[in-house]
Amino acid sequence: MNGFMYLVFVVTLIAFIVFWRKKSAARKLAGDNYKEDPTYIDISKKKRLIGIVCVVALILGFATSGGDNNKSSSNNSPKQVTQKESTQKAPEKTPEEIAAEKAAKEQEDARKAEEKKANDISEGWDKSNQKDEDGKNMKKAIDLIKAYPDYIPSAQAEALNTNSAIKKPWDFYGKVLSVSGMIYDIQHFPPDSNIAKYLKQDGFEAMLRTADGKYISILVVGSGDGIENNTQVTLKGYLIGLTTLENKRGGGHSDGLKFVLQQ
Repeated sequence: MNGFMYLVFVVTLIAFIVFWRKKSAARKLAGDNYKEDPTYIDISKKKRLIGIVCVVALILGFATSGGDNNKSSSNNSPKQVTQKESTQKAPEKTPEEIAAEKAAKEQEDARKAEEKKANDISEGWDKSNQKDEDGKNMKKAIDLIKAYPDYIPSAQAEALNTNSAIKKPWDFYGKVLSVSGMIYDIQHFPPDSNIAKYLKQDGFEAMLRTADGKYISILVVGSGDGIENNTQVTLKGYLIGLTTLENKRGGGHSDGLKFVLQQ
């Protein structure tokens, strides 16, 4: 039985016995009209109330004793002890362990960054048409150069095969290609032009004539300092599609390659 309920039960039981005796004495004193006697009526009411409290205390005491026993046993169960032990403060890590965890996190962050860069470079190219008519591939190449400015200069570039690139330019999207030839018709972008605002840095357009006589339209991201018309240059960047070029020797137009390169 619950301790508090047990105390209430004992006290009220004693009080009930006391008032039971008082009630008997009051009845004798009142005689035949005891039912109308104020003292008898008052004692009778108190005795009845005390009796009710006594019975309720007894019932509640037995009702709560099972829950207390279960709670006590659960507090002492192996599972409860294990949980308490597991919440104890873990031992502090050594400087070597902290350094190792930091190095491992940095290594994992670097791996994720390289994985993201590789996905950014290889995915998202528009292969729906040959000539990049809506400029999606041009913007893609510019965004890559701005996001990873150190990638192209350090990348192992593949030498351009103009014949293969003209046939299937989409096979070369996302690859860093090396382009060599005679540069001419250099035109820098005005500061307030749309392309200059998109680049947010210096850039220029030019034409390039390769050693095999092919013409390439190039957009170069960079200042272009030191590059003059009619000089031999080698630049690296991304093929973005084909473009229609005027035949310098007459006879109409022909397809040429279009690149975004990095200075």
